[in-house]
Amino acid sequence: MAALMVLFKHCVGNVSCIKMDECLLSGPENFVDVDECEDHMGAYLVFDTVRRVFCRSGKAHSAKRNAAPRTFGVRRKEHEDDALNSPEKSNFHSSYPHKNTRCDTGDAVRGYFNDLNFKAALGWKHNVGPTGSKILASSISGGGLFVWDAATLNRLGSTKSCSEVKQVQMDLVAYLIESTYDIALERSKNVSASAGWERFLLEFA
Repeated sequence: MAALMVLFKHCVGNVSCIKMDECLLSGPENFVDVDECEDHMGAYLVFDTVRRVFCRSGKAHSAKRNAAPRTFGVRRKEHEDDALNSPEKSNFHSSYPHKNTRCDTGDAVRGYFNDLNFKAALGWKHNVGPTGSKILASSISGGGLFVWDAATLNRLGSTKSCSEVKQVQMDLVAYLIESTYDIALERSKNVSASAGWERFLLEFA
């Protein structure tokens, strides 16, 4: 994952000058706007255009049976609706409520949802096709990017809400990307209170 971040110029050019608690990500100009890839899935970042900081990472994908594609565009709309109608339910939305919300957001406000820019971290089209599927869901020996051994695949096939193993693999890849970019954020600016990997922690705990 780190190699991909460097390849796409998502990291600062010289990490030797960066402190442990500072952001490792380069500027927003090196990331694609979600507006340009609304039909993609994977992991995304949220950039505060007023404070000029990345403030959250997130994941957009769903492996649930009969679920509609949960793309970047869909996920952003979900965030917008929550920031407007129920910002008090999450740290992210209470930190960045919608300007038109009528809910009490307390003293946690850092800015407004309307001033946030959603950026794609790494992702793929929701109808990924055979080539993309091979890269994400095949093991390295089969031309993929990751290691998927038989024991792991059998375990993934036992997930209760799984549609098919390949979709669960892509769900895991999206969580991996989200976690990697989350680590790169400045801790004091990161408003996500979610640990990530929620569905799998619940199913495999």
